[in-house]
Amino acid sequence: MRRPLSFVLAAALGLAALSCGSTQLGDLLAPYTPKIRFDKLALQKIDFKDIAVDFVFNVQNPNPISVKLDQFGYALGLEGHEFVKGRNTDGFQLKSKGDTELSIPVALAFSDIFNLVKDVDGKDDIAFSLAGDFGFNTPVGMANVPFKEEGRFPVVRPPSISLKGAKLAELNVLKNKATLNVDLGFKNDKGGAPLKFKGFDYGLKLAGTQVSSGVLDNVPDAPAGQEQVVTLPVNLDLMALGRTMITTLQGKNPVDVGLDAKVMVGTPFGEIPLDVAQTAAFLLK
Repeated sequence: MRRPLSFVLAAALGLAALSCGSTQLGDLLAPYTPKIRFDKLALQKIDFKDIAVDFVFNVQNPNPISVKLDQFGYALGLEGHEFVKGRNTDGFQLKSKGDTELSIPVALAFSDIFNLVKDVDGKDDIAFSLAGDFGFNTPVGMANVPFKEEGRFPVVRPPSISLKGAKLAELNVLKNKATLNVDLGFKNDKGGAPLKFKGFDYGLKLAGTQVSSGVLDNVPDAPAGQEQVVTLPVNLDLMALGRTMITTLQGKNPVDVGLDAKVMVGTPFGEIPLDVAQTAAFLLK
């Protein structure tokens, strides 16, 4: 006849009291204690500012009745530095005679990671350790099951996109047109894997006036530690821009060039959007 879990636990406790002391209560309860297995690191959200991940565990309940996980605690370390820790006391019900998935969600700011963990340049991921315990409230007291897992944690750093220069390639007042060549630098100075760029949607200003917009395609990949310089040719309609802009282009003083853009950056963890806002002064002639 099948006995309820409380009977089995009570019997185990009685056996422990009668033993000579060599057998521990935890050993007697082991067949009835849920087993913990780390399953995966599930990436929920990542951008160049923050990351949200779930540490997913599989909890196996060998008992014929549902068991309550009363609490669990954890401490996350990155490259040997304890980074964040917490304890959840809300409770969690485990299936009887089966497996239950349990996720520990963790959200971190990359600025905090880089302030604590040094020498991560050139890496796409860093070592993590996650340790803690799961607490199950049994009729004979709280049974704590410890765990410790190690693996790799993803990190990303934004590329550096900058204005490198601007020169007038053509200025024809009679035909009311001018061509401005703007040099853009795409630099992967921190990351490990080459970065890819897609859909560089830009707007360009001269002396605070919007003069052009469009999408720059075929930006070359940026390998680690290298900078790719791309020339953006901008055709200017002088009639539409007016006399003030013609005077600015003909002048001998530096002109403020402003760039606003949005681009999708391909990383080992998928495409991440990046906003660009740059202003620099250049002699155009």
